[in-house]
Amino acid sequence: MKLSRIVTLHNQWHYLDWLADDTLFADGNEFIFVDDCSTEPMPADLPARLAARCAILHRLPRNRGRSVARNTGTGLAHGDWVEFVDGDDRPLPLRWNEAWAGSDLVLFPATGHGPEKPEAHQIDANHFLLRDPKSPTGHRDPRPANTLWRKVALDDLGGFDPRMEPVEDLDLAWRALSRPAAYATAPKQSYNHHGASLLKGIESTAAFLKFYKKVAGERTDCGWLIEWEVRNLWHHATWHLLQRRHYGELFRKGCVLVFNVTKAKLRDLFSRRS
Repeated sequence: MKLSRIVTLHNQWHYLDWLADDTLFADGNEFIFVDDCSTEPMPADLPARLAARCAILHRLPRNRGRSVARNTGTGLAHGDWVEFVDGDDRPLPLRWNEAWAGSDLVLFPATGHGPEKPEAHQIDANHFLLRDPKSPTGHRDPRPANTLWRKVALDDLGGFDPRMEPVEDLDLAWRALSRPAAYATAPKQSYNHHGASLLKGIESTAAFLKFYKKVAGERTDCGWLIEWEVRNLWHHATWHLLQRRHYGELFRKGCVLVFNVTKAKLRDLFSRRS
C-alpha cells in the first residue's frame, strides 16, 4: 500500500459528510480516523459508514492533543507515505504520483480559512510539490495538515512534538530542513494563524515565540522559513485588529512586539548567511 490518509478530529463529526464522496476512495488509499477523545457523541451510523469504506477508526481514551493523535495514526498506518488531514478540512482525491518518489515531504493546497466565508475559497485540485525553498506559492495558502510524509522519514524525525503545539507543524518542518541533504526537497511550511478569538491569537503568538526561541541564535540557511511564518503571523494579526477593535490595543501590542523582534532577528540571520 502506497498511501495512508490520517484524519484527526475532536468534536468534528459534522465535517465528515465528505465520506460519501466516492472519488476520495477510488484510488484504494487507506483512511485512518483518530478521534481525540471527543466529548460529543459520535453519529450512530458513522461506524457502519467507515466500515463500508474499509477505514480504521481509533478512539483515544483522553485528549492529549493533535500531535499525539497524528503520531498514533502514523503508528497504525500501513502505507509507505502518510498524509495528515484535520477533521475540519475537506480532503482532495489523492492518486500516487511517481514524481514524488524522490522527496520526503509533499505539500498540498487546501480550502482556506480567514475573514471570508469558507465557501468563498476555491479548491485547487492540482497537488503541487515545492522543491526549491524560494519557489513562489502564488495565491495559495498552504495548510500544515495537508502534507504527505514518507513514513520512514517521519519516524526518523520522531514525529510531531506535543510540546510545540500549536506550531508543531512548523517545528517538524524545521527539524526536517535542519537535516542533511536528504531533506533538501522539503518545502517551506507555514502555520495558518487564523484564530477565531483573541485567546487563540495570543496562544498562537506565544507558541510562535516558543518556537522562535528554540531556533534563535542558530546559524542557518533556513531563514526564509522564519520569514514566511512572520508574514503569515502579521497578516492574520492585521485581520484580527480590523475585526476585533475592542481587543485591538492589547492584541496590537503583542503582535507589533513579535513582528519587530523577529525582524531584527531576521536581519541578523541573513547578515550571517554564507
